Amino acid sequence: MLNMVQLQPVILAFLIFSESGNADEVSFTLIVPAGKIECFYHSVTYEHYQSFELDYMVLCFIFVVKGGENDITFYSESPLGNRIITELRVELNDTRNGYGDYKFCFDNSFSIQTAKHIFFDFYLMDSYGQFLGDFNKKFNVEADILRNLDMHIDNFQTVTTSVKNNLNAIERIQRHYSSSEILDRSILERSFEMINFWSFIHLITMLFAASVQV
Repeated sequence: MLNMVQLQPVILAFLIFSESGNADEVSFTLIVPAGKIECFYHSVTYEHYQSFELDYMVLCFIFVVKGGENDITFYSESPLGNRIITELRVELNDTRNGYGDYKFCFDNSFSIQTAKHIFFDFYLMDSYGQFLGDFNKKFNVEADILRNLDMHIDNFQTVTTSVKNNLNAIERIQRHYSSSEILDRSILERSFEMINFWSFIHLITMLFAASVQV
């Protein structure tokens, strides 16, 4: 659930990509300190991309006292300055959005003592909703040579693009499973530490009570 809060001083995290205007996949983890906002920008200029899709997950929480463990406010802004909050898939050719530098922010300003560890995925899609991973550019380099040989490659291109898209989808699913495993491990480790802590407290209390009675 997204919580709207008054913005505090923003920490800008600039990510530098090779050929950043054409990078169509971004995956990273970051820690958002308590009371802060972490933002990054990504440039979308290649008109082949018609939409983008993003996913994020709170992997674990740090320095928790009580409440707000997995809460994080996410929002993004288009190059035109429009705030995008509830749309996880955005049409780039929409006049409200367009091409340019998109801003993505994780807002943890509502938290006083809880830092959040975030995993984030960002994918650019073509008009068919496919994530190509720059495969179309690599393929088109050889396409002109094949056309000069009068070879019909439309079907071949369709099949190979579909295979590449499916492989990318599998990779994304595996990455999400890995993120879920990290989250589960974090929860188990925190539960283990809490059980050990309170068990130690109970043991000390019992020993103290026994010594007083004796």
